[in-house]
Amino acid sequence: MNRGLFIVFTFILFATSAYAQNVMPRSTSQHTIMVPCDTSQYVKDLVEREFKEKLLFDAEGLVFAIPPGSKIEEASPVKADVSLYVNMQSGRWSLVLKPNDDLWCLLINGAEFVAGGN
Repeated sequence: MNRGLFIVFTFILFATSAYAQNVMPRSTSQHTIMVPCDTSQYVKDLVEREFKEKLLFDAEGLVFAIPPGSKIEEASPVKADVSLYVNMQSGRWSLVLKPNDDLWCLLINGAEFVAGGN
């Protein structure tokens, strides 16, 4: 890539980023949610057998966890694996958080999954 094209690309990248920041202001609110967690075997059986979903992908995620008995101000970032399961026929899907090998959490699930979007 020649130097001139690189400079133009860099300018467009920064201009677009600055524009997005002005159009979409940050939301500083935080919300606490309850997430159902159980043994990894129970959650896997629920998703795969009950919902008939299949693993689409695994990834590494980051969540802010509040240790039991702590205040919300004590939330700290924790790395955790996540997996997305889908049923392509019914459109059901589940996002599973895996803090460790023994504990899995059903972070969110829903319907009307469409590969590639609408």
